[in-house]
Amino acid sequence: MLVLGERADKGCIRTGEEQCSVEAEWDLTRYPNFAELEAWLEENGLDKCEDGMLRVKRQITLTSGRQFVNGSPASLQNLRDIGVELADFHGPHEHQSLLSNETQRLLLDRFAGFTSDINQTREAWKKWKQAGSERAQAESESGMAPGELELLEFQADEISAATLRLGEDIEMSEAISRARNSKRVLELGSLLGECLDGEGESISDKMAVAHRTVSELASLDKQCVPLMESLDQAAVLVREAAADLTRYLEKLDLDPARLSQVEERYNLVQTLIKKYGGSIGMVLDYESKARERLARYENRDLVLSELKLREESARQEYGLYASELSRKRKIAAEKLAPAVMAQLRDLGFKSALLEVQVRMLTQPCADGFDEVEIQFAPNPGEGSKPLKAIASSGEMARVMLAVKTCLAAQDQVPLLVFDEVDANVGGEIGTQVGKKLRALGGSHQVLCITHLPQVAALGQEHYQVLKETSGGRTFTKLIELDGEERCDELARMLGGVSHSTKKLAKAMLKGG
Repeated sequence: MLVLGERADKGCIRTGEEQCSVEAEWDLTRYPNFAELEAWLEENGLDKCEDGMLRVKRQITLTSGRQFVNGSPASLQNLRDIGVELADFHGPHEHQSLLSNETQRLLLDRFAGFTSDINQTREAWKKWKQAGSERAQAESESGMAPGELELLEFQADEISAATLRLGEDIEMSEAISRARNSKRVLELGSLLGECLDGEGESISDKMAVAHRTVSELASLDKQCVPLMESLDQAAVLVREAAADLTRYLEKLDLDPARLSQVEERYNLVQTLIKKYGGSIGMVLDYESKARERLARYENRDLVLSELKLREESARQEYGLYASELSRKRKIAAEKLAPAVMAQLRDLGFKSALLEVQVRMLTQPCADGFDEVEIQFAPNPGEGSKPLKAIASSGEMARVMLAVKTCLAAQDQVPLLVFDEVDANVGGEIGTQVGKKLRALGGSHQVLCITHLPQVAALGQEHYQVLKETSGGRTFTKLIELDGEERCDELARMLGGVSHSTKKLAKAMLKGG
């Protein structure tokens, strides 16, 4: 259960230790839904399986816990999602889920293979609910108060009148910064101009001297020609920089009146940003949505009429799918009941009666408008009643086993775990329970915790769980039994190892 993402109990940590860990590996090379599982792993940021092996690890400490899937850190919900797909656990209380009408409906749908029908119904339900939501929103907006309508129009017009342009607030901020530092900008610009191309000691003058010098040097030694070419390129770059500076200074607008205009515009833009969003883009988006609301309001009668028609059409489409699904469920219920009854007769319910009833819910849901209830009468002469009203835990376990046997062909869950499925049974019924489990083992991996030798003898493999005390500490061991060891264990389960019980045990193993 820890591997399947269930709640952790710190009591499972051995006294004196700080942590415990549980690991599980699934060989999914023959799992029919392997491709879907791989896609799910990728969607959830988990590593894919290597060689078809899925590895899950759960670590629990005294203060926290961690879990991993294929080495990737995972959430408990990830483990639960994997558990739903790969393992079905039926313990002393888990089979109580069969008491739920929701579970009973799910079992009927799985038995009949209604996956496609249910997906269609769910999609139609989603469309219906979405159409209803849009209609309800339109109705709420159609009732706008006059003051609200006027405010919306004012806001949209205010933004529109500003003729905002994306990025202009940044441009204006830079222009204002330049204008406010105009004196220093001019000083730096003039200084740079003198350095590049002024009279006297400018870079251009020095480049001219350097060029004459290298030209004479190149005439004396051809190896200096590349140096002259480099200086020529440098001179061109200096002239281009000087020209760029001149153009910059000519375009520089430091007019105080112009600065006042830019500041006024900038303040307007900042006011709109504070009122309608954190950026010009958000302000424009606000205007767009306001215009949409106003348009819907102006055409509210037409819009509402169209939305109501769409909602009604979606409702009718859902009704068609749900009605067809309901019809199929009733047919499937007539097949599931006798199929389960046939299995129950082998499990000791010779005269029991089981019915699968399909009734209409008071309110429809995404899976249709059906409620499924299994009615059961384990004893002759007693009327059928809901499972939760009459079934004991032992009866529930056998009913669940009967249902699982019927579902074996459709059920894709590869691992089935049964704990105390043989509760309150014995003799020939116990043998039949074992045969059912063995049959399930033909299409699933089945793990069964049992105290009945009739069940244990039919398993393909037999493990013994035992506790030993050593050095004042208790240790739990899991031992695979084979040959004479298995025969002795069955004899012990039969009442004690003796010549007669060992002989019976050998007969049971041979018969299995």
